[in-house]
Amino acid sequence: MDNASLIYWLAGVTLLAVLAIGFWQRLRTSQAKRENEHSAMTTPEAGPDPHA
Repeated sequence: MDNASLIYWLAGVTLLAVLAIGFWQRLRTSQAKRENEHSAMTTPEAGPDPHA
């Protein structure tokens, strides 16, 4: 395996990892919205903090 193919292989693995983590984060966000909880990608509604 030469350096050029290694670079493409690593770029492909990195892309797959980023897509998988992004998909997982979207699932967590939609679950948090359904359960009315705060997550990193949701904006909390105005009012008192229920976790305080």
